[in-house]
Amino acid sequence: MQIGAFVREMGTTADTVRYYMELSLLGPELKGNRYSFGEKEVRDFQAIAQLKQWGFAVKEIQCLFRHKARSGCGTAGVLRFARDMLQERVHAIDSSIAELGRQRDGVLVNLAEVEAVLGRVE
Repeated sequence: MQIGAFVREMGTTADTVRYYMELSLLGPELKGNRYSFGEKEVRDFQAIAQLKQWGFAVKEIQCLFRHKARSGCGTAGVLRFARDMLQERVHAIDSSIAELGRQRDGVLVNLAEVEAVLGRVE
């Protein structure tokens, strides 16, 4: 399929597709002067979308795709690399949750203090 159909099917923009092509995340076949997007590009775009949804930056996705290109899709090396990336992401999320918990505790202390003062004022 050509870029217009690909964009519609993926629910994205041509600019996004071109950007991913510039970063070598998508590699459609060039037929004449038009790009042809196939099942590989669909799977790659879906993988990019999923990784972004999980909070990965485009540079991290690029790194994973480069590793996949060197080692082959589904190889133990790529799977270990992906596992390590996901474990790092889980650690980052856990750290964010812990920080948010500390912030929440601080807000609750301030709320209790305001409630106490308000109780004396009313």
